[in-house]
Amino acid sequence: MVDKKKLNSLGAVISRFDDIASYMRGEVKVKVTTARDMNQKLQGEIESSLKQLLKPGQTLLVEKNVDPSIIGGVVIEVQDQNVDGSVANRVKQLQKLATEART
Repeated sequence: MVDKKKLNSLGAVISRFDDIASYMRGEVKVKVTTARDMNQKLQGEIESSLKQLLKPGQTLLVEKNVDPSIIGGVVIEVQDQNVDGSVANRVKQLQKLATEART
């Protein structure tokens, strides 16, 4: 990679390798974003619900993030799927409906 002057791609290659190795170990990476830090009870409820979706032999790896811009609720990302239960998303949907209703 150095010879071909593609050193700037090294981070992406390492990240992809990590994803493949994680998949081979049966790990399912989930990114959970909330507007503020989750308490233990909420974190446990979310992890318990997600574990029910796993296949035998799979392990749940949760990455917790805080993003105040979502206002409230939770956004869950698993691989290429996204479940947006945030207040910000609901407001956006209501704004869209209101705009459509006016036309």
